[in-house]
Amino acid sequence: QDLNESYMPQMEALAEMEIYILEIELNLSLYTATKNSQFYLEAQTASTVIDAVLTELILSMDGMEESKKVIDTELLSSEYDIVKGLLDTSHEANVSYINAQNNAIAYGEELDAKAKEYYTSAMEGLNKISQLDTVDPELFASKTGMINNANDLMNMITELRVVILSAESSGDPAGISSAVEKFEEIKGLIETLKAGTIDPQETRLLKQANVIVLDYETEVMSMNEFGSTSRTLIDGLQESSETLITTSSDYYNQMLTIIRENSDENMGIINGITVNTLAISFIVLLVTFVLATILIRSITKPINNLVDMSDRISKGDLTVDQVENNARDEIGVLT
Repeated sequence: QDLNESYMPQMEALAEMEIYILEIELNLSLYTATKNSQFYLEAQTASTVIDAVLTELILSMDGMEESKKVIDTELLSSEYDIVKGLLDTSHEANVSYINAQNNAIAYGEELDAKAKEYYTSAMEGLNKISQLDTVDPELFASKTGMINNANDLMNMITELRVVILSAESSGDPAGISSAVEKFEEIKGLIETLKAGTIDPQETRLLKQANVIVLDYETEVMSMNEFGSTSRTLIDGLQESSETLITTSSDYYNQMLTIIRENSDENMGIINGITVNTLAISFIVLLVTFVLATILIRSITKPINNLVDMSDRISKGDLTVDQVENNARDEIGVLT
């Protein structure tokens, strides 16, 4: 009974810990997918509860005989420390991813503005050329080509921004990787525009755009890196969580088996006691019956003798022998 009372709270603690480990996994997956910090706070809350449960579990084992202890609290704590460490590290990776994503979005807006400014300037230049009395066909064709290239540049930037904005989570490696690949096309197109641009203002805009592209690319590459790191950490956390749950379940099942074995043994003892009690009760009843029979006969026999003697005397037979009865009770005196 003492052993069962020691195991039951430990089993409850293990079951509670498994529930909160699963809650950490769920909330962290939701946090990674949505970047909603509330889910990470929920995961941290679950982690705090597990800390308290582990502390209670260790305290509940104080005073127990070593031979009766099933749980290796050091192993359980070390496995949980891995889960907790991955939780914190994955949060850092996700925060870095979000920062890089925000920076990338800002650079995308800035690059888009420069490309539009260049396009507007190029269109104004084309209008000036077309208004000349004598239009140089080669210059007109060159400027038209530059405008087309500027339009292509804006389209590429728009596509790139869509990819970045639609990357709702670091769980989309294909989208981020394709965004990284687009930068080579954008940089090549900007170099083409620089080579054909003679207007100082337009050249300045292209140089500024080129600097923004480099910063933009750096942030997107950071997104790709932190996203990959986050996915790796999440996978590791899920694997470590499963290991911890398996260890916890093994301890739970071991204690459950011991309790069941104790229950079977206790039932055997109880059944034995019941059989013995029934046997003793039967013997007691038998002895009581025999003693009661002897006692009743010891009382009724002298009375029957006296009744017989009295009946004979009442009929005038005075030859009856004296009834022998040495008892000192009322029956003996009457005899």
